[in-house]
Amino acid sequence: MVAFLFKQWITCIFGHAVVELQLLAYPVREFADVSRTSFTYEYMAYPMTCAVFNAYYPSHRRRWIQFGYYVLFTTVLTVVEVLIEQYTDLIRYVRWNWFWSWAMIFLTFLMTRVFCVIYFGTMTGVETAKQKNAASYDTFCHQDVAQLALPPSCGERRHFNDQPVIIGSRRKREAP
Repeated sequence: MVAFLFKQWITCIFGHAVVELQLLAYPVREFADVSRTSFTYEYMAYPMTCAVFNAYYPSHRRRWIQFGYYVLFTTVLTVVEVLIEQYTDLIRYVRWNWFWSWAMIFLTFLMTRVFCVIYFGTMTGVETAKQKNAASYDTFCHQDVAQLALPPSCGERRHFNDQPVIIGSRRKREAP
């Protein structure tokens, strides 16, 4: 979802700039009164493709495989765009060509990937801190309750077969 929303934001900026500079045109489009860009491509298909790209990105593979992943997605999208441009009225290159499309798609995929790595790297740091705090609390709560004289919130004292045990911890241990 993060990649999808970030890609929508990027394509909003670049898509409108390219159309306003009259580099390409969308003769047939949805919401023609509101925007001169293609809503379906700019706000749905392209961001969804980017979300799939980031979800299946081979981050633990070699660099040349990662680069090939960029080239593969970029080339497929560019070929589809060129075919749409040649055989339909959905897009028209004015002062644009396939190379500029390929370069912009590659650049926006790269920008989105960098953003996701930074965003989720920050989130991983926050989650790691939360996990450390939870682990220290968990360790504290699962110590011998009778020794620490803790309140029953960390472990509840009950008797089972006339033997005191602590309920609510990962394993049942006898209290001294």
